[in-house]
Amino acid sequence: METFGIEVANGQKITGRYCFPRANRTTSEKTARPLIVCMHGASYDSEYYDANADYSWSILANAFDIPIVSIDRPGYSGSTGVPDQNVLGDADTPTPTQRQAEYFNSKVIPRLWDEFWVKSGASSVVILGHSVGGIVAIQTAAAYATQKTSTYPLSGLIVSGVGCVPHQRPESQPNDQTSNGDKEKKDHESAESTEKPKSITFERTKKDFLMLDYTADKSPADLLINPDVLQLTERLNHPAPLAEVIDIGQLWRSYWRRETAKVNVPVFYAMNEVDPWFDSSGASVPMFAGSFTRSPKVVHSRIARAPHCMELSLQARGWMLQCGGFALECAVAFDLGNRKR
Repeated sequence: METFGIEVANGQKITGRYCFPRANRTTSEKTARPLIVCMHGASYDSEYYDANADYSWSILANAFDIPIVSIDRPGYSGSTGVPDQNVLGDADTPTPTQRQAEYFNSKVIPRLWDEFWVKSGASSVVILGHSVGGIVAIQTAAAYATQKTSTYPLSGLIVSGVGCVPHQRPESQPNDQTSNGDKEKKDHESAESTEKPKSITFERTKKDFLMLDYTADKSPADLLINPDVLQLTERLNHPAPLAEVIDIGQLWRSYWRRETAKVNVPVFYAMNEVDPWFDSSGASVPMFAGSFTRSPKVVHSRIARAPHCMELSLQARGWMLQCGGFALECAVAFDLGNRKR
């Protein structure tokens, strides 16, 4: 993928990378084509969707002529943070991810659309988000649905790595020596006691376990990844704003249903089978999918034998293809719907 950096507004900048295939536009100029805008999770950046030649989403872009943009969310790499990024908020006031979503809907995606829609050959936008990026994506689509006028054509939403039923004892705390309750209280007080953004950095071994379900004592038959992926951990590891980690771990459970109920575009929701934070068994996946009550179509799936970061797992290409197919369907349906207006 190629890297980019553009000014959004008032000195704010968004960075990332993109892949726009050079198809024969003489035969495909009028083809419905989605611009997939990818939002990474906590502790990663836009390189998550372009990790190396085997896991880059440029594979999907080039195979099916689907333009893809992977962005650095606020505070990551070269993207500037949003105001009050480290202020937690609560169920009744904006949380860190809600501020990001409002920023994406009102400033970033309209700017990306203005910058790239002609160059990419896209006819609409499909937002794709993973983990923290997933709840930002949901809330971006929710903000889009509730605004009076739209400045970009949103045709679909794809979300993974987030749910509605947290594990009772999540293995997500960055410091194993501190109890969950004490750590959460300390994090909350720390984030609210200063205006200066704070972050956490996952230790490599801990991150391999949480994100890839990898431990050194696992037999090859039990691995959900190609061992070569472990060489990417350090390069892909970035400090995560503490407030967004607390948001998904503590606040999300109090307001997720309110946000999903606003979304009015087709939704593809998938949950990886093996996850340290959210339950993917029983009724959890269909429960979350069922909360998108205004969406004209909701597809849900439980991806077998996939870890939290399934984009870096043995299921990576299968997941990539599913996303591409759904995005193409959304773009075609959106264009056909506009013909009737």
